[in-house]
Amino acid sequence: MTTLPTVTVEAAFASGASTSDYLHLDDTARGLLDTATLASGDTWEDISSYVHRIGVKRGATRVESPILRYESGTAAVELDNSDRRFDPTNLSGPYVSAGVTQVTPMRAIRIRATWAGVTYDLFRGFADGWKISYIPPNYSLCALTATDATKVLTNYQRAAVGAVGGGENTGARVTRILNSVSWSASDRIIATGNTTVQATTLDGDAWTELLLTSDTELGEIYVDEAGRVYFRNRQAVMTDLRSTSANAVFGDQPVTGVETTVNLVTNPSAETTLDSWAVGGSLPPTLGRSTTHAEFGSWAVLATWDTGGTGPYVGTTVSGLSVGKTYVASAYVYVPSGSPDVVITISGGPLGTSTSTKDAFVRLSVSDVATATSWSVQIWPVTSPTSGQKVYVDGAQVEEGATPETYCDGTQTSCEWDGTAHASTSRRLPELHYADVEIDYDDSTIANYVKITRVGGAEQTAQDATSEQLYLTQTFERTDLIMEADDAAAG
Repeated sequence: MTTLPTVTVEAAFASGASTSDYLHLDDTARGLLDTATLASGDTWEDISSYVHRIGVKRGATRVESPILRYESGTAAVELDNSDRRFDPTNLSGPYVSAGVTQVTPMRAIRIRATWAGVTYDLFRGFADGWKISYIPPNYSLCALTATDATKVLTNYQRAAVGAVGGGENTGARVTRILNSVSWSASDRIIATGNTTVQATTLDGDAWTELLLTSDTELGEIYVDEAGRVYFRNRQAVMTDLRSTSANAVFGDQPVTGVETTVNLVTNPSAETTLDSWAVGGSLPPTLGRSTTHAEFGSWAVLATWDTGGTGPYVGTTVSGLSVGKTYVASAYVYVPSGSPDVVITISGGPLGTSTSTKDAFVRLSVSDVATATSWSVQIWPVTSPTSGQKVYVDGAQVEEGATPETYCDGTQTSCEWDGTAHASTSRRLPELHYADVEIDYDDSTIANYVKITRVGGAEQTAQDATSEQLYLTQTFERTDLIMEADDAAAG
C-alpha cells in the first residue's frame, strides 16, 4: 500500500491578542511597513482538517542571460467554510479576539509535509486574502491565497542614509540590506559573495536592492520553502550539490546506494491461497496454511513432515530471473520444539543458512547466480523427520543482489503489488509513483518544467461516497530538478 505524506496547513491564529503587534496591511495601527513586527515565530493554528486542495508554486526566469530572477513563492489553499470559521465578517467564529476577526491579510501561513517521520517545509509566507464563496443551500468555500516574504521586502520602503559598505562583497551587502529592515538572522542563508560592490545609501524598497546585488554577483536570491531569504553566489552553480548531482530519479531501475526491492515471489505469505507452493521428496510433507504462527499478515505455510523419506521439502517456484545475474532467496521459518532444524536451498544449487532456533521466526537466505529464468526455493529438514513434526514458512522473497533487503510484499509500508494482491510480484521503490511524466523544455526558464501526476491519469481525482476531502488530486510540480534517465541512474 502506498503511503502518502501528511500535509499540515497552519495559520497564525492561535494566540489572539498576542499577535496585535504583528504586521497587517491596511490596518491603520499595524499597517506601517517600516515600524511593525514582520512576523510571529511560534503562534500557529492547525487548519489542516478543513483543507480541500493545496497548491504551491515558485519558479524563475532568465531575464537576460546569464541573469536569473526568481519569482515570488505563492500558495493557494481551498478550505471548507461550512461553519463560516474563515469568514472575516463572522465575529462569532473561532478566530476572533476582543471582538476583532483574525482572518485578515498578512497572517503568517505555513504548509509542511511529514513523511517517514521527517517534516519538510513546503511554503511559508503571508496571507493575501480570504475569498469566500457560497454554494446553495448550505455549503461554503474559502480560497486562501498567500505570498512569501518577497512581498514584504518589496513593500518595505527605506529612507536614505549616509553612504556605507563600499568595497564589501555581495554576501555582506545582502546581510546589510536585511539588517536595514530588521529581518531575522534565523530567516536567512547568505553565501559569501565573489564580487565587491560600491557604497549604498540603503534607500527605496529592500527587495529591489537585493535583486540589484544578486544581478551584480550573477548569483541567485529568493525566498525558500521555509520562508528564509537565500543568497547563492556566482560559483554555487558549479559547486553546490544541488547543481552538480541529480536531485530526483524517475523510473523503475535500482539506484546505487538506495534500497529498492522487487520481490519475485508472487505468493510470499500464503495469505489467501497456496498457489505456487509445493512439497516434494519420496515421502513429501503435508502442505497446508495456518494462523497458529505467522510473521507477516495472518497466515503462513505449514509443512507437516512424514517419517523419514529421501529429500522431503516444502518450497515455492519463482520466475522472471535474468541468466547471469546474482539473486538471493530468503524466507522466515518457525520450527516448533521437538521438530528438526531446517535449511534453505535452491533446487540444484547451494545450501544456504540453517537454524537451530526453536519457537521463533528466523530468516534464512541463500544466494546464487541464475543459470535459468526460474528457481525452486526449498526448505529441507537437516535431520530425518518424524511424522507430525512441523515447520511454518512465511515472508518468502527472491530479489536481485547477494544479501536480502527488508521483506517486501504489497501489504507492507511503502510497498505495492505489481498486479493482483497475493498473486503477483511486489516492489518497494523510494520514488514518486506516477502515471504520466510531462517535461516541457523552454530556453527562457531556469530549468526544465517537470510535472508528475499520481497513478490514475493526467488530472486524477479520486472520490468516495463520503467526501472529496479524503482523496485529493495528488499533483507535484518542481522547477529545480536535474533529470536523469533510468540508464544514467543505474550506471
